[in-house]
Amino acid sequence: MLRLECRSPTGEPFEVVSLRGFVVAPETLRREPGMWWLETESHARLDTEASQAFDHSTAGAYVAAWPYCIPVERWNQAAAHETWLPAAPIPSADNRCLNIFEPRASTQASARSLREGLCDGAGAVGHVFGHVTRAARMSLTTCALAACAYYLVAVAVWLWALRDGLTAEDTQASIALVATALIAAWIVGRFEERFPSDGGVLVRLARPAARQRQPVLHLVLDVYRTGVALQLLAFAGFVLT
Repeated sequence: MLRLECRSPTGEPFEVVSLRGFVVAPETLRREPGMWWLETESHARLDTEASQAFDHSTAGAYVAAWPYCIPVERWNQAAAHETWLPAAPIPSADNRCLNIFEPRASTQASARSLREGLCDGAGAVGHVFGHVTRAARMSLTTCALAACAYYLVAVAVWLWALRDGLTAEDTQASIALVATALIAAWIVGRFEERFPSDGGVLVRLARPAARQRQPVLHLVLDVYRTGVALQLLAFAGFVLT
């Protein structure tokens, strides 16, 4: 048995246990960045009786009720992508059996709770509609990039027109472009990932971590901010001169 401690990007500490080819992780871990697969892949869950037996058998390690039971290979695959997750050792083939992870076949169906059924159903639905979700995400990303490119070209054309001076039409066009950029940036910003803090309030990740997780979204936001800044600087230049 090996106790593994980790701290998520949101600052939440977790304790997981690696034992005989499995990793037992608390249910609350599914709400952390990059851990959505715990729910969608329908990994086994330990019921209350099995959880209590597990806590007694691991010398005080406590992973709370309804923990996930994850094969060590799948856990290490996730740890390779999420650097804050600790990797678990892979045991030999003759040391992988653990009775509390193996519910009796005669009672498995009757022991399933409503909560387990709902979780499994959610995972099944997520698997069925996974392709639809990815297609919708790609469509939204394409639309956002196209709108961003159009705005960038419009700003470039507007700046080029200023070589002959700032006219009333240029002023109106600039106001329209700034308003469009602010609205578009607000809409794009609604898709930025937020995670619950210790107090249960949804917060953003630190900027470097957020850029790493959603590079396209932050690229679009940077383009809008840069365009607005260039327009304001151009206005300031004409006013000061």
